[in-house]
Amino acid sequence: MSVKSDQKKQITGLLYSVCGGVLFAAGVNLFITPLDLYNGGFMGIAQLIRTFLTSALHLSFGQTDIAGIIYFIVNLPLLYLAWSKMGRGFFFRTVVTVIVETAALTFIPVPERSLIDDRLTSCVIGGLVAGFGTGLVLRGGSSGGAWVLEDNKTIVGVNSYGPVSEEYAYEGSPIFDENFESLYNYVLTLM
Repeated sequence: MSVKSDQKKQITGLLYSVCGGVLFAAGVNLFITPLDLYNGGFMGIAQLIRTFLTSALHLSFGQTDIAGIIYFIVNLPLLYLAWSKMGRGFFFRTVVTVIVETAALTFIPVPERSLIDDRLTSCVIGGLVAGFGTGLVLRGGSSGGAWVLEDNKTIVGVNSYGPVSEEYAYEGSPIFDENFESLYNYVLTLM
């Protein structure tokens, strides 16, 4: 592969990651969060922490939704893992994506009401927009979160036949064991 072709591929991947990160944040902030619903994965954990800080501790952050900032903080250990185990290229793509998603989640305002009055329609459209954004991000690199854990498992040889499924990453990961899942479900029930 020529140098120009490689550079073009990297730039295209970064463009996918940036556009996908913004679309993901728009889907979550404009359609899902106004309905008081939560995402899954590390973003869901960040949303739960945000809700705890604002509801239980009565902290106010004005018009800023700090779930994006918390998402960045939660991803810091995984960024280290990406750097130490997966190489500079993967690390760089992951950092760019996490920073773009953090900025977009923080600065795209969450409206008081969803843009669409019907809850089901709002969930479906929000899921489509966020899912399309996630697809673009994954096409361009890594979105952080569980994908770093999944890719890391592949690199260290848990599955030598290729990428493991997301389900396997959650089930096989020491972070996503049954106790963690139970705790996550318990906290979600309390909120």
